Amino acid sequence: MNGTPRLQLDLRPSRRLAALIVGAHAAAAVCAALALPGVAGGLLATALVGLGVASARSRALLRAAGSVRKIAITPGGLELESADGRQFAAEWSPPTCWTRTGSGG
Repeated sequence: MNGTPRLQLDLRPSRRLAALIVGAHAAAAVCAALALPGVAGGLLATALVGLGVASARSRALLRAAGSVRKIAITPGGLELESADGRQFAAEWSPPTCWTRTGSGG
C-alpha cells in the first residue's frame, strides 16, 4: 500500500436495475405504438423493447466486455476496470463556470 487514500467500488450485476431499464423501454414502446399505429408502430415498439433488453444486459447485468466492474476514486482522479480486464484512468479537472455576460440594458 502506498499510503494514498483510495476508495474502491466493486460493481455487481443488478437485476432490479435491469428490470427498471426494460420496463422504461417497454413503456416507451407502448407510447410509440399508440402514437404511430400500424406496422411502423409495431416495428418501432419491438425495436425499443429489444434496445431495452440489450441495454439491461450490457449495463445493469454487466455482461458486456466493456462493462465497468471496478471504480477506484483517488485524490488524482478515477481508475476504471472493465469486465475484460482493461484499465482506464481519468484525472480530475477544475470545474468550469459559464456565466452570461453583457452590457445590460
